[in-house]
Amino acid sequence: MSGSLEGRLIRLEVISGRNIQGPAWRIPAGIFVSIKLDSSARWKSSIRVLSSDSAVAWDDTLIISPDVSSELTFEIRASFELSRMLGHGTLIAQFETSWNELLDHGEEPFGD
Repeated sequence: MSGSLEGRLIRLEVISGRNIQGPAWRIPAGIFVSIKLDSSARWKSSIRVLSSDSAVAWDDTLIISPDVSSELTFEIRASFELSRMLGHGTLIAQFETSWNELLDHGEEPFGD
């Protein structure tokens, strides 16, 4: 990596999720991705509607320095219309990885 600021940034595009399963007895108003970078840094995608085939696509981009944290936690959360905290969401899926694992993974989807 170069010494410039641009050389130390990573661009992560959160594109889509498939086979997303929420609680069977509740229909989510929207689905979003939350990424924890450390105990204080968090990023949320925009809220999208889950399609009839249990898939959702986001067009958001996260640009961040890997110096913040070496570990990342991805959470897929569902917001429900009748929930008191619309926008915080109920956890429906989660996985943890490191920047190195993420970069070594290439363009292959996780979980296949």
